[in-house]
Amino acid sequence: MGSLFPRRHLLLLCLAVCASGASLSSAGDWSNNGGNAGRNGLSDEVGPLAADPLWNGGRNSIIAWQPMIAGRRVFSVRQTGFPPAGEPNGSPVACQDLDTGAELWFRHVPYVAGDWTTFVLGTSNGLVYAGRSGNGASVSQIFYALDQTTGNTVWTSDEPIDAGPYDGICFATNGDLVIGNAASVRRVAAVDGSTLWETPRLCNVTSSCGIALSGDAVYVAEPAPGGNWIKKLDLTTGDVLYNTVVMPGFTSQNTPFVGPDGTVYLSRTQNNVLTDFFYAFEDTGSALLEKWHVDAGWTTTSEFGCGPDGTVYML
Repeated sequence: MGSLFPRRHLLLLCLAVCASGASLSSAGDWSNNGGNAGRNGLSDEVGPLAADPLWNGGRNSIIAWQPMIAGRRVFSVRQTGFPPAGEPNGSPVACQDLDTGAELWFRHVPYVAGDWTTFVLGTSNGLVYAGRSGNGASVSQIFYALDQTTGNTVWTSDEPIDAGPYDGICFATNGDLVIGNAASVRRVAAVDGSTLWETPRLCNVTSSCGIALSGDAVYVAEPAPGGNWIKKLDLTTGDVLYNTVVMPGFTSQNTPFVGPDGTVYLSRTQNNVLTDFFYAFEDTGSALLEKWHVDAGWTTTSEFGCGPDGTVYML
């Protein structure tokens, strides 16, 4: 599924597609921001041909935070208040049945003074991850691995993170989490929350520090002399391998994503027609080479998308 929408719109659209267009026998998971490790919005679901909602309901929320989908369950935060007012009970995680909308469980992630609102990091291997970090990387906090069936805590991370709902996270094929913090990229073990490696990085604008995965690669955008570039890290070790040419422009508030053919994309924009471009890079295994760039509209904290044929959709 491709999309031109910002994150919250893209994921609400995905929820509608999965709820009303999917058969009851199978459903495509939506495990993180962008839907998958490449964050390319590609789903195996087929959208509905008419407006025929399967269900509509659940706890009220003042913000339509991103839902995640795993199997027959939908996970989302239902916001009733922001810190400090309304906490610790102003942002519970709710689990709903994908087929009926019935609430299966909800729980409050523990609140410590100074914490931010709860967000769902993603879902993988029977776990759903939630935490209270973020708010422009001003809040660092551990996160929780919850059992998808019960909502009970399975483990907590060894170290705090400062990533938030717009940064998102990605999952390695074994379920390990790869997290883009403001000053580092970190791989966390899915079995116990321990840190496997951590690599320093620079993030151009906090809340826009996410990463993308493809194969054994981690792609991260950061400032460079004269603009910004994308770096490739080794997924196993965290080692920095190489980077793209510099993309001119001061700020960058979008996350790289990877198409089904391995093309690495970034919409690097700052509301300046002289420097706002959507870039495509080829990873040759020894270098990231520019394939092309085209004019781009100004967007921030946005996820774009690819179709099954590799077509890319952008603004």
